[in-house]
Amino acid sequence: MAEYKAFMEEAVSLTRTVEKSFSSKKFDNKFILNLLTLALEKFMVGYLMSKNTLPEGHTLSYLVEKSSAYLPIPVRQKESIHELDEKIQLCSLEVVSPFVPDDEELSALIETLLMIQERVIDGTKV
Repeated sequence: MAEYKAFMEEAVSLTRTVEKSFSSKKFDNKFILNLLTLALEKFMVGYLMSKNTLPEGHTLSYLVEKSSAYLPIPVRQKESIHELDEKIQLCSLEVVSPFVPDDEELSALIETLLMIQERVIDGTKV
């Protein structure tokens, strides 16, 4: 599944955009969070594809659990991804308001993204 490289390249590009956007405050935190979650998804899907495994689901919780079967992901980061996944799973906007992280929360999520990036890239080196 050589296509995994395209996923990884997109994830790296999204991660750069997340970092630059957060430091420059070019976009609001909600928009940056959307880019961050997309980057996390692309990193983990790309990683699983590199292991010849197509994920059956695309929630962040599912992907982090499947990825951690091959890749050591610290408990704190796994918990952070599970918590994020719970916050972004919306059933009804009338019942639950969308999650918009403050700067501190977003900074912590960016740290998690950077750790996933590092682990995934190291894990796909031949």
